[in-house]
Amino acid sequence: MALIFLSYASEDDFTPEEKSGGWVTVIDQALKLELRRLKGVKLWRDSRDFNLPGAVRDKLSDVIKDADYLLPVMSLDYNDKAYTRFEVSEFFRVLGSKGLEPTDYVVPLIPRPFAEDQFLDALSGLKWVSFFEPTDAASYTPFVEPDGKRSEKFWAAVRNVVLLIEQRMKLQQQQQKPSATVYLARTANDQMNNHWSVTNELDSQKCRVTPKPPWPVSQPEATSFLSKSLSESQFSIHLLGATPGREPRSGLTELSALQLDLAAERQKKDDAFRRLIWIPSDMTPTDPAQQKLIDSLDNGSRLTERDELVRGGLEEFKGIIHDELAKNARPQAVGP
Repeated sequence: MALIFLSYASEDDFTPEEKSGGWVTVIDQALKLELRRLKGVKLWRDSRDFNLPGAVRDKLSDVIKDADYLLPVMSLDYNDKAYTRFEVSEFFRVLGSKGLEPTDYVVPLIPRPFAEDQFLDALSGLKWVSFFEPTDAASYTPFVEPDGKRSEKFWAAVRNVVLLIEQRMKLQQQQQKPSATVYLARTANDQMNNHWSVTNELDSQKCRVTPKPPWPVSQPEATSFLSKSLSESQFSIHLLGATPGREPRSGLTELSALQLDLAAERQKKDDAFRRLIWIPSDMTPTDPAQQKLIDSLDNGSRLTERDELVRGGLEEFKGIIHDELAKNARPQAVGP
């Protein structure tokens, strides 16, 4: 039996009418409905408002020890509550004690706009699922309306959560050695959906994907962290967006160029290491520095003979990734 722990602040389930419950109650009911197609899976949440840490903490600790996956509902209230912070730290502690990577078992849920640089440190950089759609810079459309009506986009997001859990369960149940370790460069926000699509593709091929969050908080440590992740990888993948990209936790900027340069340094130490680079054919840079970077790739001045640059569709690029994985899977020749 796989136990999924739905972690939330009570304020995120508040409703003045107290008729059918708030947002957390809605998502709880929807997830239980969709999770029925997965055998041996149970969703758990405690519906009480926790104010006292003593006995409550003991109860939560007992449940978290048995939890296989954590679904935190991200918000400022979630960050401020002692019991939600305890749930995260305890979940990470327990899985870490088992020799497991806790971030592989966490899927944050975001009911309303919430900046990634406000995430709890342990949850920064994880793949999350949003339940809203931005309409402009200052407003958004929630997938659950005030009267409780749920849009089709709400159900699509719920199915996405279940799909992520299903994919991770299959990989973890197989308990196989990763087919390859691949560096998937962090990209700008406009390419995040494509980044997730490639991540899912690598997951389906049983790859270990680096770098693993959370990132260090200082720029020198973060740069060293990326270099170490590259040193563990057989090749790197770079999806270029309209802007240079940044990492709010560490403060690193111009991530596209930085990661390409660090991967080039990795190439100098390993003749087999390659950079696979994708630029969408319909993408127009909105930043001068990013335009300069893309120009240097287009004219070849920033490329090496072992690089693969694709300007086309994402599926075509995935084919290149498959070819590289197949090449890395072949036994290497052993000298006399």
